[in-house]
Amino acid sequence: MVEIRTLTHPDNVTLVRGATQHWSDLERGALGAASVVAGLISAQVHGRCLVVGPVDLALLADVSARAESVDAVVRSIPDSATYGERLPEGRVWCGDVADLPAEASGYDTIVCADLASVLPLESEARPWGAILTDVTDRLSPTGTVVLAVENDLGLHRLTATHNPRLANSDADWNVLATWDASRPRTADAAAASLGGATVWALGPSFPDVRSARRLDTPRGTLADVVAWHTAAWPLRGPDPSWLLRSFGTAGQADALASGWLLVLRPTEPTHTALAATLVEQGPVTEWREDGGSGTPLLALLADGCASHDLPTLRGLLRAWREAVEGRPVDPSPSLVLSGPDGMTGVVEASGSATLDDLWAALATFVAIVRGRHWRHPWPSTMDDADLLRAIGAMAGLPEPSRPVREFVIAAPSARDPFDALDEQQLVAAIDRNNETIRTLRSRLAWTELQYVSHKVGDKAVRTARRVAGKGKRVAKGVLRRLRG
Repeated sequence: MVEIRTLTHPDNVTLVRGATQHWSDLERGALGAASVVAGLISAQVHGRCLVVGPVDLALLADVSARAESVDAVVRSIPDSATYGERLPEGRVWCGDVADLPAEASGYDTIVCADLASVLPLESEARPWGAILTDVTDRLSPTGTVVLAVENDLGLHRLTATHNPRLANSDADWNVLATWDASRPRTADAAAASLGGATVWALGPSFPDVRSARRLDTPRGTLADVVAWHTAAWPLRGPDPSWLLRSFGTAGQADALASGWLLVLRPTEPTHTALAATLVEQGPVTEWREDGGSGTPLLALLADGCASHDLPTLRGLLRAWREAVEGRPVDPSPSLVLSGPDGMTGVVEASGSATLDDLWAALATFVAIVRGRHWRHPWPSTMDDADLLRAIGAMAGLPEPSRPVREFVIAAPSARDPFDALDEQQLVAAIDRNNETIRTLRSRLAWTELQYVSHKVGDKAVRTARRVAGKGKRVAKGVLRRLRG
């Protein structure tokens, strides 16, 4: 059924050529929802500001509070109405940025969080570089530009279950979904596209760059930690860990960023100023200043599992427990560094890590091992709860406050609609089912062995009893004959 919408907009909204009806970019989500990313963007805002394309509405409010005045241009009529209501003192244009009037120029700050959502369908197709020029032409000679660029070679694309170039729904429509050579695909190319802008890497995010919740500085150790911690998010499906380790070993972990935030003529904060607030995830608050250096524990555990090195795994898990138990750090193995001076939790948490927190962290590790189908040294007869209990014992953890099974992260339901899955997801589901079948077969074989042993033992007991009974009767007969 076709949805009928009434296209109305406030008086401060002006339609120009290219205004798109019955379409909303804001409904698909926009960059800037995470406070870390929004903080960097809004910190650059000064003077007159022009917002180009969709941004998170909370970020729009923050930008409005910081700037002297805020104008905006979007391609969607419904989005222009939303912007017009949020910016009652500003001017909002709906249509092609190339067709804005002359007064829409000389801005001190331009914020563009998604250049792919700027060109309207009705406008003449132009390459990425030409659209960027249309945007920067509205800037004053000494102004600041904040531009987000997606990395087509990022971790989220290399491990994606869907090819974004093959998506054919309205929500996936993108006029720049081409092999346009002017669109940057490396950090250096992105910086050059904006005249040598400062580059912030947006940490790997799933499913795309709009979900980015992490910023990365040139500090390599934090880049590795952020990447490995992010890799722990999707617990099932294609495994990004081997890519992370390979790129990290080659010193190119930053190439896996989901995108880049470019700032031309930045104001503040500097890289150092934001180094303490790089991660935003659940109870995590900030990086510890004495975070140290080393290799993320999750990477070492992956190696130990692949090599079936139980002594190494036991040593790593016990060292991890000693490093995080009772300390105000996040105990996630992806957020613990193993270095020359031992293990260190690099992210502060809201409270000290309790015994249950440690079991929960290990449960996430078990979910990664099972969901990603890691090669591991534990018997296939173990289910997730047994595996978690075994790993907890290797770490020397006492029993938690509630049953271990309650910490287990549930596997996908067998009732999942397989016809809605793509090839990679189907392969992942088949792998999971095969592992479950192997476990059941191993348990069945063990049960049959026990049953056979029981039958043989029971038969031997009965035979011994019969022999003993016959022996008693023979003995009694001999005694009777002797007495007679």
